[in-house]
Amino acid sequence: MPPDEEQSDSPLDHFLPWSEPTDFFGLFSGLIRYRTGETDLPPVPGSVTFLMRSGSHINWNVDLGNADPVAAAEWGRFPGPDHSVGELHFDFLGHPLTVPAHRQAKDRGFIPAGFGRFSSASTATRMIAQWVNLPPDLRGQGLLRLVTPDGSWRWRGRWQIDLGPWHITFDSRQNLDELYRDAARNYLCVPTHTMEVRQQDGSPFTAEAVDSLLTALHLAFSFALSRWTAPLLPIGFDASNQPVWSIWHPVHVDTPGLDGLRWWNAHRPADIRAFLTAFMDRWDDLDERETLTFAMTSALAAGQTAVVEQRLMTTIAEIEHLSWVDEVLTRRLTEQKWRSENAAWRIRRLLIRAGVPLHVDPHRTAELASYAKSNGGGDGPGALVAVRDAITHPKDRRHLYGPPALLSEASRLAARYLDLLVLRRVGYNGHINDRTKFPRPDWESEPVPWA
Repeated sequence: MPPDEEQSDSPLDHFLPWSEPTDFFGLFSGLIRYRTGETDLPPVPGSVTFLMRSGSHINWNVDLGNADPVAAAEWGRFPGPDHSVGELHFDFLGHPLTVPAHRQAKDRGFIPAGFGRFSSASTATRMIAQWVNLPPDLRGQGLLRLVTPDGSWRWRGRWQIDLGPWHITFDSRQNLDELYRDAARNYLCVPTHTMEVRQQDGSPFTAEAVDSLLTALHLAFSFALSRWTAPLLPIGFDASNQPVWSIWHPVHVDTPGLDGLRWWNAHRPADIRAFLTAFMDRWDDLDERETLTFAMTSALAAGQTAVVEQRLMTTIAEIEHLSWVDEVLTRRLTEQKWRSENAAWRIRRLLIRAGVPLHVDPHRTAELASYAKSNGGGDGPGALVAVRDAITHPKDRRHLYGPPALLSEASRLAARYLDLLVLRRVGYNGHINDRTKFPRPDWESEPVPWA
């Protein structure tokens, strides 16, 4: 059916304004009160802002220059550090809201991790959140139509997935490709998608019930992109479309300028669906959840913002951790046997069980392949551990820092090993980008070894 004849839907209501690429995202603007101990400061004009820089922060400030003079004078008597922890009070979407807050000066502070609720006992029938820095690749096939006084637009922007009991809808914003390129080019951030979450059976749910899903999606999408992306300010609505709770806390976010060496190939959109489905099937196992969280956050911590030595050491440490979980906790090996062998031996066993080749490809990592011939037994695990040991216990640095690409090639191979081991653990059977082939065509990927 031609697009002009297809049925289109209106985009999800996002409740917070879309912004251009920026470091700041406004969450609230209006009257703010602050209370700490016995002190209850009067309402004055202010704002709450999400700052996407060096991680993320939720900051608040008040404009005392435009406040009532008597109220401004009360705020001006900043009592010092003994009164630095309190609460912010303001009306959000027409309902009173209280959130924990720290006061750093007379007119500003920040909101720490925590919940802000309209009602602690209320349940929602749907939840809305806006994602920051999800790529345009998550666009789906559903046709959206937006009508404004300035005109009408249609685009394929709706993507949907069922995960466990949840039905999830993502709507990309209009003109996302252009905005995303601008954000990546200037190392800024941009809100990209609106997400709606419902129970498949339509039953209501609490903020606590959906928090596990939000954590899982935050981690899974970030791992797929090899940088942090996150949902911002989830808001629960009841059957009459009234807000009943909201979740306020800082979240990890990285700029799209770090897009690059990710395992998910954007030209294979079905793979992200397969990965999320497999990942959520394992997420319900609390022990496995702990293992996957540690492995994925380690992979992200060893991302592109760390120096190459840190990336390599963090990645190898996490692979050894997965070996411990896979060998000792499952009683394949005794702790004594595991500790009696070296790191390369442990990594080899883990990779062999996953079907991952151990050789170092000289066409993709020429300097590492040459290094492997005389260090660590000639294969990938041996070479990586030898490089790691040379970093931590240097003798002749010329062997390590002489070849200009040795450390970066070792880091990419270690990252590939960790990607594959996590994906094998999850049960993913799709395609993967090979980090060791650099540069490579954007469209090129390969099936995981066990598939």
